[in-house]
Amino acid sequence: MIGLFAAAAAAQAQPLDRFDDVAAWQAASSDGVSAAANAVPGATDRALQLRYDFAKVSGYAFVRRTLPITFPPNWEMRLKVRGTGGVNDLQIKFTDADGTNVWWVVKPNFRPAADWQELRIRPRDVQFAWGPTTDRTLRSTRAVEIVVVRGRDGGAGTIEVDDWTFETLPPPRPLPAPTANDPRAIDGDRTTAARGPVTIDFGGPRELSGLVLHWAGAAPAYAIEASDDRRRWRMLRSVRQSDGGTDPIALPDTETRYLRIAGASGLAEVEIKDRAWAADPNAFVTALARQAPRGRFPRGFTEQSYWTLVANDGGAASGLIGEDGAIEVAKGGFSIEPFVVEDGRTVAWSDVATSHNLEDGYLPIPHALWTADGWTLDTSLFSDTQTMRLMARYMLRNTGDTPRTLRLVLAVRPFQVNPPAQFLSQRGGVSPISALAWDGSAMAVTTPGAIEGDPAVTRRLFPVTAPAQGWATPFDQGRWPTPPAPAKQRAPTIRRGWHRAGLPMTSPSRRARAGRPPWRSAATHR
Repeated sequence: MIGLFAAAAAAQAQPLDRFDDVAAWQAASSDGVSAAANAVPGATDRALQLRYDFAKVSGYAFVRRTLPITFPPNWEMRLKVRGTGGVNDLQIKFTDADGTNVWWVVKPNFRPAADWQELRIRPRDVQFAWGPTTDRTLRSTRAVEIVVVRGRDGGAGTIEVDDWTFETLPPPRPLPAPTANDPRAIDGDRTTAARGPVTIDFGGPRELSGLVLHWAGAAPAYAIEASDDRRRWRMLRSVRQSDGGTDPIALPDTETRYLRIAGASGLAEVEIKDRAWAADPNAFVTALARQAPRGRFPRGFTEQSYWTLVANDGGAASGLIGEDGAIEVAKGGFSIEPFVVEDGRTVAWSDVATSHNLEDGYLPIPHALWTADGWTLDTSLFSDTQTMRLMARYMLRNTGDTPRTLRLVLAVRPFQVNPPAQFLSQRGGVSPISALAWDGSAMAVTTPGAIEGDPAVTRRLFPVTAPAQGWATPFDQGRWPTPPAPAKQRAPTIRRGWHRAGLPMTSPSRRARAGRPPWRSAATHR
């Protein structure tokens, strides 16, 4: 059944498609991927099944049908989904009459459950994907698509859909200005500060994605909680290592009437951020990068960036090196970003001139060369076919006539070299790190699973040259990238010439991906 709805429709769920007849749905795919549409037993009667197989390629498979929809200002869709297969991206697309303008709902790292689960879609969940229109407001579309895009696992599987409904909802009620038990926390004046815990009343359910907390001094440990009735509170975020100043807090997809910053004193101002500010980790970091000094975050979050792949034959040990010298240690993994400290000042990619070349002009070993006033830093990356490791080499050279004290800082960062603008095959941008551990000879970097239930993966970084110092800073302290002063060992004074450092990296074995200890091999110190 085709659903056509206007703003004046009754506030009652209407069927978009019961899938009693799936003949209207046509399957298609990108090259090398197979796709088929079938009718299968559903939650009530029959359901639509998309059967796909990515084989050994990246790409997508989808089913499509003509389904005109007129969208009122406020609405809700619901559909039941189940299936088989691994972790890939699920997309629901809405296109206009000629198919050039596309809006979509993206569910990254989606693993279908064996039992039916209900997906709820509201206007806030739909984003404009691409197209020539200048008016990106979702008002009416002509066709819909259900798409599976190869993600982490690829492989073969199925997506089954049933009971797709649409409901027109009353327009959202305008909310009054928020109030607080201590008005100094939301008065717009950062010279005044609340004297105790702060509770904010929005006057009704409000959507938000985060907060920026401005502290008058050192911040205590505190918790951010939400409630709909001011009796039952749910924890949104606990902060234990804030250093005061400004704390950006991501609270994606939050809707609440009451917000409480508990255990806090000296809170000068609370900024409430709308849902776009931290809709996902990439949006959050992009918002921070736009406000930060250029160079504090990787280029890809605010500017176009490029990179190149480094791998051995067969790709068992592969990574990326970016135009600014950052190295991504594995597909979708964290990165190692170089910085140089000169006379107490941290020098980033934005402070130098950068050039690029290959080893000896032709060998497949890419170099990113920083040129500053009086020194250069040459970062290169290659894949060792014997040890199946990536090998990074850093060469810091004094090109001046006087001695200078320089510190090479290699920052392990929760960002891919692959930038957030990249979303096909592998979503770029943020790559979370859940734990860091230094044992005196290697850095263990643990990343959480792509979705809940996946095992964590630990990779180890082995410095060939023993570092003078190692430290870690949690996000809540916000002091990075300025490193602490050396504790005991002094940074080398380079009179003229090269100072070299190497860093071999491991990749987790198949056993490690299954939750077992990672493959390890001792590094040779030179």
